[in-house]
Amino acid sequence: MSELSCLGIMQFSQSTEYAIHSLFYLALQGKDKMILVGDVAKAHGISESYLAKVFQSLTKAGLIKSFRGAKGGYVLAMAPAEITLRRIVETIEGRGPFFVCDEQKRNCSFLGDCIIRNVMDEAEKRMFAVLENTTLADLVARLQSDAQVATDLQKKPGTHLVLLKT
Repeated sequence: MSELSCLGIMQFSQSTEYAIHSLFYLALQGKDKMILVGDVAKAHGISESYLAKVFQSLTKAGLIKSFRGAKGGYVLAMAPAEITLRRIVETIEGRGPFFVCDEQKRNCSFLGDCIIRNVMDEAEKRMFAVLENTTLADLVARLQSDAQVATDLQKKPGTHLVLLKT
């Protein structure tokens, strides 16, 4: 176990990373454009079968809509401005705390008003505030505000950034 793991440092799952990147990808495509899971997987260089499971969770949570058939695929279920990063994270990770101290199991001398737990709780609150106040539309706007960086990224071979709307 790494030193950071022993400290209880929070790390989002790979599913959460894929969910955020995939929804950002859908937001970049524009309203109502159907996207296949395979297209997203290919754009990001990830497993289509794994991503399909992530898409099931996103569909169940109402973040994306699924359409079957020859012209089927996925679209965002609401405007990018309505989808916060916090909602995406909680869809995949759940709503439990990220830092759980096992002080009672260890007979910790800091039981009660634990300074360490209080700091970690404050850090989590601040992180969730940032995630709550950041939407997919914010991410798209940030990307579009730096046109030169976006242009450079699109020119790099193997990049996952495609179809920027300007």
